[in-house]
Amino acid sequence: MIPRTHIIILNWNGAEDTWACVKSVISMEGVKITLLDNASTDHSISFVEHHLRAAGCDYSRILTKDLLSEDTESNSRDFNIRIVLSDRNLGFAAGINLILKPLLNSAVPEFIWLLNNDAVAVPDTLEQLLKAIEKDPIIGFAGSLIMDGKATETIQCFGVRYYRWLGVGKMLFKNQNLSSLSPEEIGRKPADFQHGASLLIRTELIQKIGLLDEVFFLYSEEQDWQSRADRLGYKNIRVQESKVYHLGSMSTIRSRHLFFYYYCRSALLYSRKHQSLSVNLVATLMLGLITLIRTRLHFNSMAWALRGMREAWLVKLQ
Repeated sequence: MIPRTHIIILNWNGAEDTWACVKSVISMEGVKITLLDNASTDHSISFVEHHLRAAGCDYSRILTKDLLSEDTESNSRDFNIRIVLSDRNLGFAAGINLILKPLLNSAVPEFIWLLNNDAVAVPDTLEQLLKAIEKDPIIGFAGSLIMDGKATETIQCFGVRYYRWLGVGKMLFKNQNLSSLSPEEIGRKPADFQHGASLLIRTELIQKIGLLDEVFFLYSEEQDWQSRADRLGYKNIRVQESKVYHLGSMSTIRSRHLFFYYYCRSALLYSRKHQSLSVNLVATLMLGLITLIRTRLHFNSMAWALRGMREAWLVKLQ
């Protein structure tokens, strides 16, 4: 039977977090799970495999070079959990695409659920996303309420507002207490796109707009995806009844300068793809000023941010 939803989780050196994520979804009905390891240098996969065996879960293990093989695909078809091992760090967009390509070329699930490896879903998270997205065929994306993984009643993000002249997005309701908000207050702050920590997508929409743009290594790829869908008339919605608890920025938390590098690079790449030259020039200046404040004049972080911005202008966009 074709699973209704295929969950894709990317791991890079996040053993405990990744297992907590996988554990939160392995009992959900009508799903298959693919965990892609992006060439981790820790014990991530052995840790996850140990816990899968302890939980009595069958799984298959595949190398990326074998992923498109018909024999490998058929051998893993009966397993609800599949672990794919990459020999290099592909980043987010290319890693997700690696899993999506064989899915789109074979037995297609109705929905794809992107779930960050440092996010833990509550039991009905997916059920609530599916219920919401099925209300209208022009809803292409549905995003969860992203709660702070360390402060359980604090919102981390519930939709993102994009400011094109600044070149940045602002996470809505960040650091607000969930119990203090009413549906009316939430409705008064419309979102331009949904956070990628928990994002449900119609597979038929992916077949129309294409895969993620691999020019983005980290950050802005889901925003670009939703912008492309918006041009075709598809909507993205946020679903308050669907919750995940998210630690956030775990891929760069130990190397803060890399956060500023990838964030600034991706922010300007997105602007170049979707905005006019005049907006791009202003956004470059404003992004530089905002980053100067955010880095608190930390030389190394600012230097890496400027490097990312420079590279964004040099990249040849398709």
